[in-house]
Amino acid sequence: MDQCKCVAFSAILTGSRVYGKPTEDSDIDLVVLMSPEKGADLAALMGEGLNLNVIVETDPKQFEIWGVGTALLTAQAPVSRDTAVAVFAEMREKEARK
Repeated sequence: MDQCKCVAFSAILTGSRVYGKPTEDSDIDLVVLMSPEKGADLAALMGEGLNLNVIVETDPKQFEIWGVGTALLTAQAPVSRDTAVAVFAEMREKEARK
């Protein structure tokens, strides 16, 4: 694998591995906050065969939604994927109305 000088400001483990019911086929969802330029570098390094879903967020407010939403869902664990999607959608809607 090529070397990456990708500096993330922060990262959050989220998804079924944290608040759902993961199976052996479940991927690992990792949200990282980083600059758009470095995010593109990281995305270019992600190859096939990795069971890792890296979500690059460049907006600190959107990153915060991931953190708060993950904490809320973890407190209610286990939750379904549909529930998680609905929670994050509602949080993004509220943020958009501000």
